[in-house]
Amino acid sequence: MQIEEVADVAEQPRCLSARKCDNDLLKEEKNLSSHKIEALLAEVKQLSGSNESLKSQFENVRRENNELKNKLAAQTANITNTTNNNANEPDPDVTISFLNSIIADQQHELAVLKEENQQLKNQGQSVPIKLPRTKAPRLFCDICDFFDLHDTEDCPKQGADSPPPKPRHLRKPMEERPYCDSCEMFGHNSGECPDETF
Repeated sequence: MQIEEVADVAEQPRCLSARKCDNDLLKEEKNLSSHKIEALLAEVKQLSGSNESLKSQFENVRRENNELKNKLAAQTANITNTTNNNANEPDPDVTISFLNSIIADQQHELAVLKEENQQLKNQGQSVPIKLPRTKAPRLFCDICDFFDLHDTEDCPKQGADSPPPKPRHLRKPMEERPYCDSCEMFGHNSGECPDETF
């Protein structure tokens, strides 16, 4: 019996250390799982926050879409009413908005040109200014009715009291084509007519 008691006493520290090891392992697993759970909860919070943000953005876009649809319907109805009421009279609001858009475009162009002007002043005119090329006017004489010969002021016929004669167009005289009186055809004379029935 004493041997059995010694064996039981020897096994007790092993069991205690094994239990302690198992206990430590369980505690580590519990800590790891609790960290994982905390990380997952943080991720769920973040996703729910972004979900709420996306929902609010979606609602804003939906609201803007409905407002634009309503404005479009109102403008369409307004255009229909104005075209039915006054076909020849333009709507003053449309005219004003059109003119305002033109003014805004011109102001923008003016601002761009002022900025370019300022840049050129700052550069000290180091960049050559490109001016649009204009063609030289062609000489024309109103008296002679000819281009590129001379100007009306330089016309030699200007001092004459009588109006200048109209220029004659030079034509080549046409060659006389042979004509047959008997068959009434061009290409041969009456004496050379192949048709002698006449």
